[in-house]
Amino acid sequence: MTDLRLRPPDRPPTSDQTGNPTGASTCGSALRLAPVAGVAAVTCFVTGLALCVAVAVVGWFAGTTGNVTAAVRAGADVWLLGHGAGLRTVDMEVTAAPLGLTLLAAAMLWRAGRWVGRSTSRLDARAVVVATAVLSASYGVVAVVTSVLASTDAVAVSPWRSGAGALAVSMLSGGAGLLRAARERTGVAFLPWPAAVQAAARGGAATVLVMVSAGAALVTTSLVLDFPAAANAADSLRAGPVGGAILALIGVLLLPNAVLLAVSFLLGPGFSLGAGTLVAPDGVTLGPVPDFPLLAALPESGVPPAWTAALVVVPVLAGAVGAAVTLRHDPVFGLDQAGLRGGVAGLLGGVAIGLLTGLAAGAVGPGRLAQTGPDVPACVLTAAVGCGLGGAVGGAALRWLGRRRRVAG
Repeated sequence: MTDLRLRPPDRPPTSDQTGNPTGASTCGSALRLAPVAGVAAVTCFVTGLALCVAVAVVGWFAGTTGNVTAAVRAGADVWLLGHGAGLRTVDMEVTAAPLGLTLLAAAMLWRAGRWVGRSTSRLDARAVVVATAVLSASYGVVAVVTSVLASTDAVAVSPWRSGAGALAVSMLSGGAGLLRAARERTGVAFLPWPAAVQAAARGGAATVLVMVSAGAALVTTSLVLDFPAAANAADSLRAGPVGGAILALIGVLLLPNAVLLAVSFLLGPGFSLGAGTLVAPDGVTLGPVPDFPLLAALPESGVPPAWTAALVVVPVLAGAVGAAVTLRHDPVFGLDQAGLRGGVAGLLGGVAIGLLTGLAAGAVGPGRLAQTGPDVPACVLTAAVGCGLGGAVGGAALRWLGRRRRVAG
């Protein structure tokens, strides 16, 4: 007998296996996020810009020269400099970015990315890509427009460097915030790497964290030991209460630069602070140094104390820590496998920290100060060797110790 029951027509699925909408719903979600991402990008840039302009205007009120328009432009120039824009005057060029401002911009963009991701109940891979693209493009366009408006005949800001730097910071930080929001909302990773790759990445990140922490400890120790020299340098500037506060703020914004320079010192190649200078564990050659409190942490010219040679073990220890983190998240049984996993994690972390030292390079003034920063290729090479070796030896040693404990137990 013929089945005369009515059947609903076939319909395309409205959601994937993770519960995310597909098809037209997905496209609509992505389009709805676009204006939200644009507003978030403009808000982040304007907020940071306003903070820098406010500090510059306060400095103008406390001073006796210039005008408020010049102060506003100076604040805009500094904010753009934090994005790697670079400044050019008649007699010098400044290309080194104050990394404190870069980190501030990255933190705001990360939070903006999370806010954009949480503003919708439908968030999938396509929506994340579209929102990241709109956020990055909007941030970059605002940076370019600001650089054009802030440039004068006396101080010029590169529009293409402003746009490229802003685009890179917003894409990395804002995109990471969006991915985090998507992970929190759906519980699904849009970049499902294998467990071994994730473990190696975690180990590499741990290696980088150890090196940065060691660099920060070295800078802090040097400043504490040379605190009288730093105080004398601050007094010699005669900046007054407001100027002293602004000077302290500048020092805080430059602390990440100092930490990366200290990392290059720990890696062995060291760094230069002007043409013909070198600060490294095997010798220090310095010329005249500007009177700035943070520079009091620099060692004196000559041969450093013998104990500084022991600092070269820091990258090896950092690689061993990275191996421990890797094996904790992805344990293996063979000594060779443990050594290989640990070596890969240390190598990844070493290459990453070597490349990161390049963020502290750039011109900081006229003449000899046009050449400052670490030797990045040498830092990458020594970091890869030291951290990779530490990871390989550390991974094998941890596996061997684990076997001994089981046998003893």
